[in-house]
Amino acid sequence: DTFDYIVVGAGISGLVVANRLTEDRRTTVLVIERGYFDNKPEAIVPFYANGLDVSVLIPVPSAPNAKLNNSTSDVAVAAVVGGGSVVNGMGYNRGSKADYDGWEALGNPGWGWKGLLPYFKKSTTFTPPTPQAAAQWNITWDSSVYDGGPLRTHIPSFQYPDIAAFWDAFRHESGVVTPPGANTGLGTGAYWTPSTIDARDMTRSTARKAYYDPVNVTRSNLHLLTGQTATEILFGSGKPLTAKGVRIVSRLDNKVRNLYARKEVILAAGAVQTPQLLQVSGIGPAAVLNAAGIKVKKDLPSVGANFQDHATTLMIFGLSNQSFPNPDSVFSNATYNATVWEEYLTNKTGPIAAASATTILYFSRPQLDTPAAAAAVVASLLAQNPTTYLPPIYSQTPSLLRGFRAQRAILAAQLNSSTSAVVAHPFTGGGFTPSPLLKP
Repeated sequence: DTFDYIVVGAGISGLVVANRLTEDRRTTVLVIERGYFDNKPEAIVPFYANGLDVSVLIPVPSAPNAKLNNSTSDVAVAAVVGGGSVVNGMGYNRGSKADYDGWEALGNPGWGWKGLLPYFKKSTTFTPPTPQAAAQWNITWDSSVYDGGPLRTHIPSFQYPDIAAFWDAFRHESGVVTPPGANTGLGTGAYWTPSTIDARDMTRSTARKAYYDPVNVTRSNLHLLTGQTATEILFGSGKPLTAKGVRIVSRLDNKVRNLYARKEVILAAGAVQTPQLLQVSGIGPAAVLNAAGIKVKKDLPSVGANFQDHATTLMIFGLSNQSFPNPDSVFSNATYNATVWEEYLTNKTGPIAAASATTILYFSRPQLDTPAAAAAVVASLLAQNPTTYLPPIYSQTPSLLRGFRAQRAILAAQLNSSTSAVVAHPFTGGGFTPSPLLKP
């Protein structure tokens, strides 16, 4: 029950870390995962990216929002080997250069666009559509920003006919640029963007498929426990406070076990579960821990703070003279549905072999209105007293408030920029698009 490293969470980051560490065959790694392996079609067939498989999600409710009549909403937290890569929409979309340069400006050397691009390239392989499809739909890409890595990305050859009308509109819309390829850091504009599809068999490319399955059989030093919930980080005696292991509980029989790490415990349980595990282990804001009856081992107000998520709205609009087939046809036409499923099972082609949208339009804040209007929004943002809107711990913790102000200054510059995207519109060729906000 002792390993060199214990990784909590077999999601995207956890499986990548475990894969890299076990390249050294002398290093033993245990990965702990609350969920299980998922081999259902929903986890494999690209078409299912158009929905959400809630069976592998933990139902985490948000706190009541006083500005929305105290309503709550579910926060999507994956509990499955492969994490969010098993249930997401499969779009492979990097941020703009400004987004990553903002990370570096906060005091994180090497985390800007220039520092991260080699690792983006190293992690991905891109497979283009067929030459015939590329010519038919005028699909373009930039192969230089991918470099033969484990994660497979692909622009499917299948497209719904009406997507051509969307692209014609983009090309004739003033101010909308159409760069030759996505994921180059340019930010705004209309792009053909790849999906996380493995073109070798036209299935979903997940962290499991990219980083665990290829090495599972050959690396006896890599271990994965599923169906186990990490309930507490175990610390050694004395100072400084040092993690020595993890306590887990089996979801099958509630058996409790202590597992130990010779070198490090690595937390990769996600943006919600990682701070929760730290807090129940005694690391977090003292007031929060005391209120929960947890012994404070390290008063660290930042644990559980600064969570940022992007709201998504569904934009629905009418289209005249829609072609057949269109994105509704799979659902509304039983004959077409049976035909395309047979096509996928036989040839791995057609709409079932595609994920969600591969056409995405990104707007900056000035593009949504005018540069003057964007500047007015930014001025209003910077004039706000942040403690009016933030949880009380920010006004009680000067370091947290300083961190927020530093982030806000960078965000303000991005909102004023014409090259930093604030909203995305993925289009399939039908009359709807989810529209996620990319900035808080």
